[in-house]
Amino acid sequence: STLHAKNNLLVDSAKQQVKWTDELCQQLQDEVNKSRDIELQLQLGNQILEQKVKERTFDIEQMNKDLENQQANLVLAHEIAGLRPWDWNIKDRKIVVTNYKQEKTLRHSKEHQQQLQHVIHPDDIPHFKSAMIQHLRGFKDRYEATYRIQNSQGKWSWVHDIGRVIQRDLDNRKPLRMVGIRRDIHQERTSQERLKLAASVLEQAAEGIFILNEELCYIEVNPFYEQLTGFNYDQIIGKHLFDITANYKSIQRSMHYSIIKQVLKIGEYDGELHEKFLSGKELTLWMHINAITDDQNRVTHYIGIVSDLTERKLQEQRLSYLENYDTLTDLPNRFYYNYQLHQYLVSQQDSIKQLAVIRLNIDRFRPLNEYLSNNGGDELLRQVAQRLRLTNAEALFVAHLNGDDFAIVYEISHIRPSVQEHCERINKAFSIPFNIFGQDHVITLSMGVAFYPEHGRQLDYLNNCAEQALSEAKNLGGNTTRYYSNENTALLEQGIFLERDLRKAIQNNELVVYYQPKINFRDKNIYGFEALVRWNHPEKGLIPPGLFIPLAEQTSLISDIGRFVLQKTAQQIRL
Repeated sequence: STLHAKNNLLVDSAKQQVKWTDELCQQLQDEVNKSRDIELQLQLGNQILEQKVKERTFDIEQMNKDLENQQANLVLAHEIAGLRPWDWNIKDRKIVVTNYKQEKTLRHSKEHQQQLQHVIHPDDIPHFKSAMIQHLRGFKDRYEATYRIQNSQGKWSWVHDIGRVIQRDLDNRKPLRMVGIRRDIHQERTSQERLKLAASVLEQAAEGIFILNEELCYIEVNPFYEQLTGFNYDQIIGKHLFDITANYKSIQRSMHYSIIKQVLKIGEYDGELHEKFLSGKELTLWMHINAITDDQNRVTHYIGIVSDLTERKLQEQRLSYLENYDTLTDLPNRFYYNYQLHQYLVSQQDSIKQLAVIRLNIDRFRPLNEYLSNNGGDELLRQVAQRLRLTNAEALFVAHLNGDDFAIVYEISHIRPSVQEHCERINKAFSIPFNIFGQDHVITLSMGVAFYPEHGRQLDYLNNCAEQALSEAKNLGGNTTRYYSNENTALLEQGIFLERDLRKAIQNNELVVYYQPKINFRDKNIYGFEALVRWNHPEKGLIPPGLFIPLAEQTSLISDIGRFVLQKTAQQIRL
């Protein structure tokens, strides 16, 4: 029983040992499985780590390439923009600067400062030093200065220098390191100055300037254009080219359409136009429009320049008036009379078949003018001109040639009164007295008439014919009208020859003095003599005074004859 009990215990112990062994085997198997799992995990982790290392290496390589590209781009950008970085180690007194080739150079701070003293413009050195000191002492967040430096060609170029302290001593805040960039802004500065100058020219130009977009709408105007149009800047911007002008008349609309069509077609317009703006201003303008194109020859804008010709036109009208009109009578002068008559004779000869040229002269105007004085004589001429203007409303032309000489151009036709009736109407109008400074004066006219084409087809000849007829009317005592004829020409020639011979007679002492006694009929005694002049012509004999005295009175010869008679009489009385 004891043995059996021991055996049972041994059996139970063996079973227990077997159980423990199984459990240990199972645990060992579990550990082996875990080891395998861990080994697999390690292998997977290694693979993942290797993959990540490869990816990280690729990323680093890519980042290095990107950094290299960025560095290259930065260098290119610096080169294009004219940027030159610098790095100043203040603590070690060293500075690294970059030249225009992006090559770095290490210099001592003192050497660099001495070089700056030589290359910076003397006028800009105080500004450069002040800006640097202000930043180094912490008064300003960054250093910034614009100054001129001298290049290798000896010319001054503008640069913009900017920098900042990136490291300071923690205890005393002294700067230890500073970096910055110097940029070449000469071209930019020059362009800005040109833009400012262009803007100043645009603002101060004495001509209207505007800029249009490709649709011919205003995008910019200068003050003078605002002044011309009568609109302010805001009222013009955005409007179409001719939206600010009156387009009520078809002529204006047609002209505007023609201008727009030409500008859009050939990109240019240059011409004179009379514009009435909606502001109420009406001007004569000279407008020049040009298209602005880009690099591909596409129109982007239009620039217009407008000149005000209004005052110039008024000046031209004034000059034309002074050239063509008599300022005293406000009638056309001799120059314009000859020009207009020539136009009637040549340019319009198909429409005007027959003309009458009437020359008028005020009878005895010289003594009346001396009596009235200059102001009175001028007033008389003004009133005569006004009465001629009113009386000859149907005439083609009324002119004041000079002095008391007037001319009328009258068209002859079956629907108009005859020339004789017209002259009678003029004489009737002049029968009314002229009131000159409170005094009434009755004047008469001498008129000479010549006809086109009967008496001539040329301007000078027709005028001469009218003057000959006028001379005959004056020789007859005035207040009459004479018509040109061939007999008048013979008499005129005789008068011309007679005047020439009379001048020679005075020089050659051909004049003689006759004395006519004055007798008192009460006592039959002679109490005086009247001195009478006679002309003893060497070829024609004794010429009666009735022929040469009227001729002498029309010229200055009468004074010479009177002087001769007085001297001759005095000499004979003395003898």
